[in-house]
Amino acid sequence: MQSNIEDEFIELEKSLKSGEFQASWLEILKDSSLRTPVLLSLAAMYFQQGSGINCCMFYAKSIFMVSEAFSFKFTFLETSQRYQRYLLEDSDHIRAAHI
Repeated sequence: MQSNIEDEFIELEKSLKSGEFQASWLEILKDSSLRTPVLLSLAAMYFQQGSGINCCMFYAKSIFMVSEAFSFKFTFLETSQRYQRYLLEDSDHIRAAHI
């Protein structure tokens, strides 16, 4: 199995060096089986750049670290405090109903 992979890799390197599979942009766009995938790929890259998602993904770790929203302790404590307040408010309503 390993030798098959190595053989294919060597074959790919030889074909790249020989220029056997090189094509110009015009040849790619003239071929209808290649045109659609290439244009879809280019459109996807264009809209990624235009939407700014690349910037968000690049700085996501920094953004979460600065905002401390990524911290489990912060999130856990906030959630537990809210739940405790909810229980206290709910128990007050139950006591008021029984009186």
